Amino acid sequence: MKIRLQIIKMITTTYFSESINRLNQALTGSVDYLWYIQDSPQWELRRDLYKAIHDDMCEICNRPWGCQLHHRHYRTLGREEVGDLMFVCLTCHKKIHEKHYKI
Repeated sequence: MKIRLQIIKMITTTYFSESINRLNQALTGSVDYLWYIQDSPQWELRRDLYKAIHDDMCEICNRPWGCQLHHRHYRTLGREEVGDLMFVCLTCHKKIHEKHYKI
């Protein structure tokens, strides 16, 4: 019984700790990038909508497949507007991050 209570306490503490962390991020406007990109339903929806609008086509070279959604900046991470994002192929995305392209 004691072990069971310890497990419940551990799970509850972890759950509430994560919930409080997410609430704090929402209130302060700061979002954990990896969590947001990998796990958040908000990002998945935003990405899918953007992809539907831009037909999976690179906005730089017009390659018609294999694109990724690029953040022009991270000031609005978690509450991006359409102008904060850009659909780019892997090659162009790499060049952006290597500073060969200015966007």
